[in-house]
Amino acid sequence: MSLLELLVEASDSDLDTLGALTLLREHISEANDVLSDRPVLHHPLGFLQVRLYDFNGRTVRLHFWRSDSYRPRFPYWPVHAHPYSLRSLVLSGAVYQTTYQVDNAPDGPTHRVYEVEYRADGSTRRPTEHLVTAVPTRSYICSAGSRYEIPTSEYHQTTPHASPGITLVITGYPDGSPARVLGDVSIPAVHDYPVVQTADELRGACLRDFERLLI
Repeated sequence: MSLLELLVEASDSDLDTLGALTLLREHISEANDVLSDRPVLHHPLGFLQVRLYDFNGRTVRLHFWRSDSYRPRFPYWPVHAHPYSLRSLVLSGAVYQTTYQVDNAPDGPTHRVYEVEYRADGSTRRPTEHLVTAVPTRSYICSAGSRYEIPTSEYHQTTPHASPGITLVITGYPDGSPARVLGDVSIPAVHDYPVVQTADELRGACLRDFERLLI
C-alpha cells in the first residue's frame, strides 16, 4: 500500500498529526518522490497547495500558509463550504479558523451564495439567487500538532496565523453538490480563476519547509 493510501486509511481511523508525521517519516523517500513532480499552485483564497493524491473524489493535499505569499484573488470572499468533510492536520505554524451559521434570508440578507465549478485549468464562481445571513459561531487558533475537522457543507474560513504554516488535508467522499462561497449580495457576476503555478523560488521554499519537518 502506498504512503498516500496509508494516510487516507489512517484518516478514517482517527489519524492525528503525530501519526501523520510518523507515516511521512517512515516513507520519506516516497514522500519526496511524490513531491518532486507536483506543481505548487496559488489557490484563489490565498494559500498555496499541492495535490498529492486523488482517488474517487477523495484527495490528500499539502496547504502552505505563508505570510509572504498569501495573496487572495479579487474579490476576496473567504467564507466557503465544501461538498465533502475534511480533516486538516497542522504540521507547522498555525492557522486561524472561523465557522459560521448560515440561514436563508429573504429579508435583510448579508450574502449571496456562489457555486464553484472546478476544472483542470482553473475554477469559476457563479452567482445563484440564494440569499442568506451568515453569523460567526466559533473562532480558534490551530497550532502545530493539532488538527481540525470540517463537516460536509459547513461554512468556514481559514487564514494564516503563524508563518510558515503547513497543513496536511485529507478529504472525504464528495456528496455531488458544488462547493459554495458567500459573496456580496449585490451585483452578481461570474468570476474566473485560471490555475496559477508558483515561481520556482517560492516552490522550492515551500518544499524545503516541508522537508525540514521530516528530518
